[in-house]
Amino acid sequence: MQLAAGDAISQKMELNMGADTDILLKLVKILEEQGKTVTKEQQDDLSTAIEQAKDGNGKVAKSLLERVCDPSWEALQPVMWPILGELVKQSLGI
Repeated sequence: MQLAAGDAISQKMELNMGADTDILLKLVKILEEQGKTVTKEQQDDLSTAIEQAKDGNGKVAKSLLERVCDPSWEALQPVMWPILGELVKQSLGI
């Protein structure tokens, strides 16, 4: 849909839903491979963790991951945190 008229007008639309979904599925798969059943509430926490990481809120993202992983956090941290850590780095321009 055209929203403006003139010679020097440009428009761009971008959808990033796929990337977040891929990350969520990857995190869920890691948990399921460890024998953990991931509930809807935990999926919501993981989605929020992804969003927080993208916003540069690493501390919040990490605490949500810890809550979802619960007793297996120590074993899963080296596998799961780097995924969200990359999002935090990107958001901070590192």
